[in-house]
Amino acid sequence: LESFFAQSLNMESSIGSLELESVIGFAGNVPGSLILHPDDEHTLHALGSTVVVKHLKKNEQYFLQCGSNQTAVSCMKLSNDGKLLATGQKTHAGFPASVWIWDLESRKVIHKLNLYKTKIQAISFSPSNKYIATLGGEDDNKLVIWNVET
Repeated sequence: LESFFAQSLNMESSIGSLELESVIGFAGNVPGSLILHPDDEHTLHALGSTVVVKHLKKNEQYFLQCGSNQTAVSCMKLSNDGKLLATGQKTHAGFPASVWIWDLESRKVIHKLNLYKTKIQAISFSPSNKYIATLGGEDDNKLVIWNVET
């Protein structure tokens, strides 16, 4: 038995970190976070601090990591043309919460907007996608209009 545990410990030390390949399930805890992309080929949904983007026809997924395990996606909104995704964060009381704007083609954050404490409760794009409106949580309740192009 001791030999088995010794072998197990040696195996654990030689194993590297694992990368997320796919997820199953959707809790629906984030309002409006199950989105069908306008191309009718992708869905997006929030799962903790990650946004899962699934290609429906190819059955493939990729992931947008929105912060750390200390934050969670609290709201998200796809731009009207489907090119940008805005995600709001929820953190612990008193800590800063950010709005991240993603370019979905490059899968990169193009803007990180910091003004809020604890939570972003709503995000919306203007019809032209030039502006987004964000609403903070109960700690600050600020409504801010941001120019996405600058």
